[in-house]
Amino acid sequence: FKTSVFLFTVPSVFYLLYLLVFPPPKKRTLKESKKIMFSFLLFFIFGCLFSFFFSRYVEKDLLSKGYVVCEKGSFAKSNVYVVSPMLCRD
Repeated sequence: FKTSVFLFTVPSVFYLLYLLVFPPPKKRTLKESKKIMFSFLLFFIFGCLFSFFFSRYVEKDLLSKGYVVCEKGSFAKSNVYVVSPMLCRD
């Protein structure tokens, strides 16, 4: 989920950095910039919702097949699913 959210935020962050470094030309109006940012916002919201529900689906599917989730050291690490708890590494 965390990786997907990062991937869906990258386009909007790059666009904002582009606007900071290169000011918009006179041809592009503020209205057009708002449309672009709104489309990036919709893309971000869709990505967050999709990745959240998809990660929950994958977790439920793996747990129903008998996989076990290994304990992780921090929140930043991703979950590791193994067949046996003996396969978990520290």
